[in-house]
Amino acid sequence: MGFSLVMQLLANSKKPLVGHNMIYDITFLMNQFLKELPSTFNEFSIDVNNHFPRLYDTKVLSQEVGTMGKTELNHLYYKCCNDKKFSNNL
Repeated sequence: MGFSLVMQLLANSKKPLVGHNMIYDITFLMNQFLKELPSTFNEFSIDVNNHFPRLYDTKVLSQEVGTMGKTELNHLYYKCCNDKKFSNNL
């Protein structure tokens, strides 16, 4: 059972998951520990949303904001810590 049990508990908790550029991670975790991947992206999206309804990808969020410049994690960290517009909110 091992890590499959951890993934099932995480999915059942419905707690938010936060990651950076995590589509591959979610795809791997779903396929290895929760269920076989479906044949279409639409079905995959529904499955991911059913298992992890509160999923936040910091790369996607930074792209949508549009004021961060680059979307690499080290750049986002530096910008949030050193730009007064962002660091005042931490």
